[in-house]
Amino acid sequence: MKPLRNLLPLACLATCLGVPQMTTVTLAQEAASVPPPKPSPIRVVGGAAVVPAKHADQAEAVDLANSPYSTPELDRILKPDSNKEKKPFMQIRILQGLQSQTAKGSTHALKAQRRLLGRMNEYFKSLDPVYWSDHRNIRAAVLLLLSGGHPSVGHHLLSLGLPVEADMTMMQGALDYIEGRKEDAYANLTSFEPLDLEPSLGGQIALVQAVLYLPHDLKNALVAIDKARLLMPGSLIEEAALRRGVSIAAALNQPDLFQTYALQYIRHYRSSIYNEDFRRRFGLAMRHFSDNRSEETFDYLDGAITEFDMDTRREFYLLLAYSSLVEGNLDLTQKAARSALPLSMDNTPDRSRARLYLAGSILKADRLDIALKHLWAVKRDLLTQRDQALAEQVSETLNNIRHWPQSGPDSRSFISHKALVKPENEDWDEGTISEAHLELEASDQLLTFADKPMQGGAR
Repeated sequence: MKPLRNLLPLACLATCLGVPQMTTVTLAQEAASVPPPKPSPIRVVGGAAVVPAKHADQAEAVDLANSPYSTPELDRILKPDSNKEKKPFMQIRILQGLQSQTAKGSTHALKAQRRLLGRMNEYFKSLDPVYWSDHRNIRAAVLLLLSGGHPSVGHHLLSLGLPVEADMTMMQGALDYIEGRKEDAYANLTSFEPLDLEPSLGGQIALVQAVLYLPHDLKNALVAIDKARLLMPGSLIEEAALRRGVSIAAALNQPDLFQTYALQYIRHYRSSIYNEDFRRRFGLAMRHFSDNRSEETFDYLDGAITEFDMDTRREFYLLLAYSSLVEGNLDLTQKAARSALPLSMDNTPDRSRARLYLAGSILKADRLDIALKHLWAVKRDLLTQRDQALAEQVSETLNNIRHWPQSGPDSRSFISHKALVKPENEDWDEGTISEAHLELEASDQLLTFADKPMQGGAR
């Protein structure tokens, strides 16, 4: 018998890594570029699309009107009275604090961060050059660039001819990165060891290195992801690292590592502004594991999927079942479809999809009755065009098994198990049926004659 994979000539699902091959901004920059949640999607320049979580406004957040993030307070920060407050490395900490709030779902902090970034750009360019003799301030400017700052800040500082060569290399690398010169950024930034830098800068550099290693050096990208998490726990850096880690683990086909990253993200950053981007990456990962035939694969994936709400769980199970069926991974298909079935309601497209995928995963002659039961329960009119084509292929496969070694010309037809409808014209007759009626009448006459007593009382 032909493998199911050869009998399902559907278009292959997208097998992209789930991580952008090149991005000119980090997640910190995304936070600066993304406006508050709106009905329409939000595009981030040069990076992956990030749509704020649907319920981000309901997350715990600071009141912008009565908080340290109000406009008067930002004015005080950027027009400080003391020399200590004027130092850029002191101000960058305020920005990082706002970023951590966005990782917890605060849209108010996101608004304040965008306002703060714009003012810091102008403030850094207006500072007396004497401030840049302190390497801490130069590194603060690097962080500003990698957190959504304007490239003009970097160009201004490079034009000053500052003598700190190592820091200027980092500054040039940051500028190359945000302006899209990936090869130059790779040469300048991957030469630094994040663990040798102060944690705030090291975590940001490690996250950038992870993006620069993609898509060709997945192992080093994974190492960089873990360094970013180690250096900046509980921050937007860790939140971004976990999201990218999910995609990298899927690209490496490591379901155990995928589960680890996913569970940490869900349990710590469920309310993040960027939760929708995480869900998108999680969904793409399902397709990467569709051809993994390890018996433990589903257990790892299921451990992460069960952390979501019921509707999301059903969506991910169905996605996994479909992609696995197309890949011919029947064991994974069956487990995923069985998990989706009780999460769907009768007479819904999802219930029909779950039964269709389950029928396609049962290709054994001794279980044919179970497969047909699921197939007959599918309501084809509820299926999409893609799933209708799949239903025809599943029907052909099951009919070929049922009629082996010969299959009729209608083996591809999708036969639904329904009650017969009363024909419009009841005055129809076929030759075979007429003959049957004649035979039945003859039999009745013989039986009737046999029951009558014979003449003379004998029987």
